[in-house]
Amino acid sequence: YAINWYPAVIDSTDPRDIVTGDLFRISTNPDFFEKLDTYEGCSPAWPEPYEYRRVIRDVTHNGQTRPAWLYIFNWQITDQRRIASGDFADHVAASR
Repeated sequence: YAINWYPAVIDSTDPRDIVTGDLFRISTNPDFFEKLDTYEGCSPAWPEPYEYRRVIRDVTHNGQTRPAWLYIFNWQITDQRRIASGDFADHVAASR
């Protein structure tokens, strides 16, 4: 979904729903998630309910399925534009 100028992904049970994104190897620094959660609006620094929640989901990368941390949109999706392709970058490029 396009939430104003940024993307939001939600859980889906439909295997045809695909989201294109980036996969990163993350730091083992102990405060890494504390900082990232604050940036993503899902830390104690933000009021609840948090806009996102951090969860582990299976993702496919280079033909392999592996677990990865994702930030799932945690608010109601109302009047938000669904990105049919699942690719926010393509959505932004097409909007220009």
